[in-house]
Amino acid sequence: MKREIQSVRRDLSHYLFHWTRRTQQKPASDILMEILEQKILKGSNNYIRGSCGESHKCVCFTETPVSEFVSLFKFVLRNRDKPNAELLRYEPYGIAVKKEWLFKQDGRPVIYQTNAEYEKLPSDLQWRHCKYDP
Repeated sequence: MKREIQSVRRDLSHYLFHWTRRTQQKPASDILMEILEQKILKGSNNYIRGSCGESHKCVCFTETPVSEFVSLFKFVLRNRDKPNAELLRYEPYGIAVKKEWLFKQDGRPVIYQTNAEYEKLPSDLQWRHCKYDP
């Protein structure tokens, strides 16, 4: 039954995706090539709060199925040279890993919440806090 449900749910994927985006120095495709050549994803602690922030680094993944990114990527490619292009978060260059594999590597989802809720998290989970205030 679980497999049947997963087969009809477009919002579920067995894979997690890490998409690259260009910087002022490099196009997204070059960044992907560096990832593949070095065989490493470099995390940062720019968005991590709490005492664990100095020792934990994050690499962003999304579980949005790749089929849902198709229309976004068409938009990105059509608009990449326009003045507001820096606002576009992803480009169609990235890698995919199985959820189960990433979980075994201690990968965990962030906990989206307001900054006001941060203190409510136990200290050993505070490194997973990601500001979300719609």
